[in-house]
Amino acid sequence: MTYGSARMLLFVGTLALAAPTQAQSQQETFKKMDTNHDGFVDGAEHNAELRRKFDSTDTNHDGVIVAGEEAVWMAKSTGQGVVDQTMLLVAQKAGIEQWDRSGDNKVSWPEFKGYTDQIRDGMDVNKDGKLSLHEVTNARYHVKSR
Repeated sequence: MTYGSARMLLFVGTLALAAPTQAQSQQETFKKMDTNHDGFVDGAEHNAELRRKFDSTDTNHDGVIVAGEEAVWMAKSTGQGVVDQTMLLVAQKAGIEQWDRSGDNKVSWPEFKGYTDQIRDGMDVNKDGKLSLHEVTNARYHVKSR
């Protein structure tokens, strides 16, 4: 799994790791995304959360995410502030390249949504158009490369 794929799962709030702290975090994120409290995250709930995350990452509000903006999001999301600069630069480039379908080193909302829709669809094991907590925590997926 590439760093971009793993980080994307975190971004969507669905890292499928076995550690108890990760499982607890997944449950909290799932409950937050399940705004109608029906025990599922449907497409509208998923898209609303992703749009909120995209907009908060787009710090200059120009409609695209670039590596520097992603670094701000990474620092905020981990709660650890600045990380090793070399590691951060590699991670930024991997993340942007993973999402950037047009090759312009920018990630637009349609590119971001298309990528995350593939992840969501791969996690939706029973293909009912919504995600259960079980599907999220047991996710195994593959996102097509460009």
